[in-house]
Amino acid sequence: MRTPQPITIGQAIQQFIAKSPHQDKLRAATILSAWQQMMPTAVLQQTEKAFVQQGKLFVKIGSAPLRQELQSNKDLIYQRLCDAATGCGLAEIVFV
Repeated sequence: MRTPQPITIGQAIQQFIAKSPHQDKLRAATILSAWQQMMPTAVLQQTEKAFVQQGKLFVKIGSAPLRQELQSNKDLIYQRLCDAATGCGLAEIVFV
């Protein structure tokens, strides 16, 4: 579709993604990638499964004490995760 005024490549990509049916999968991949980069290796080794469903990040942690520690710092983790994954649209983090 042609527009009367030129747009940047970044704007064109954002418009394409907004219309794409794969927008949710792309957002989930961005969130999971940010989780992998943000968490220390001790947490990643205990992470059994992580997935995004209905705007929530579900993380299954194998260690109960670590899960409790993460649960107590959930607000800080959520804030850092949203900063790392721009436009994440994440509602909350659930530790299972």
